Amino acid sequence: MKKKIKLKLGIIGCGRILKKHYEAISKIDKLEIIALCDIDIKAFKKINYINNFDKIKKYTNINNFLKNEKLDICVICTPSGLHPNHVSLASKYVKNIILEKPMSTSLNQAYEIIKKTKKRKCNTFIVKQNRLNKPIIFLKNLIKKKMLGKIKLITARVRWNRSLDYFKQASWRGKWKSDGGVLANQASHHLDLLLWLIGSKINTVSALSTKIVDKIEAHDTVIGNIKFENNIIANIEVTTGALPKNLEGSISVFGQKGSVIIGGNSVNILEHAYVNNKEIKKKISTQNTQKTFMVLVILDFITKL
Repeated sequence: MKKKIKLKLGIIGCGRILKKHYEAISKIDKLEIIALCDIDIKAFKKINYINNFDKIKKYTNINNFLKNEKLDICVICTPSGLHPNHVSLASKYVKNIILEKPMSTSLNQAYEIIKKTKKRKCNTFIVKQNRLNKPIIFLKNLIKKKMLGKIKLITARVRWNRSLDYFKQASWRGKWKSDGGVLANQASHHLDLLLWLIGSKINTVSALSTKIVDKIEAHDTVIGNIKFENNIIANIEVTTGALPKNLEGSISVFGQKGSVIIGGNSVNILEHAYVNNKEIKKKISTQNTQKTFMVLVILDFITKL
């Protein structure tokens, strides 16, 4: 009987998001975690959920990690500001990279990542799991089929809570260079959804920003307006200064034949949907908010390459 061939996977960054990635990785039999890397050796002591953890190699030096381990997939879960450098290093050795959001805290660095990985024929996948929320897929299909008519307005709202204690938990949080502020960090999912749903280039942007938690460097509150080349207008309101807890993470779309509001804390609850079609209305009532791991989908895709 032939032995099953498994893809070798390594992870850089062993913070809080690692558990989510492991939950997805553990669902695919073809994958095997062979190595972990984190500059803080204490990070390994906090991990108590990975099977056969003692057999996994641990590194505190990323260069040694990449040179010594022949990986099929490298997962990068490091602070946002380190993403460009870590992708650049990993793309020299690994064909497939899964990168936690955001791609970077700088637009120029994001373009550089795209240019460099393309030149090295490296596949880089950014984690944007909310695209797979069932209400979002439902809305995307409505727009694709033009069931809402001509779209005129789309809004994104993030009203979350991140206290000063949250920012103090890690030295990189709340800083422009390493965190990028609320738009790059927490609201990147919602901005991605807004652009993905509309599918048009941006014409003009205007914005204002401030801080509710005034003891951090980067801004935690932003409002903005966008006009797209297809004449759709958009409004964005994001803050991590909402009290006393996360209150809302929503996308609303308004067209000439209908409207949809997807709310909840993570754009995962279909709150309102109106379209001029009885059959569609029946389908709306059957929607649920079950989430699918974006990482799981990406990993499944890679195993089939």
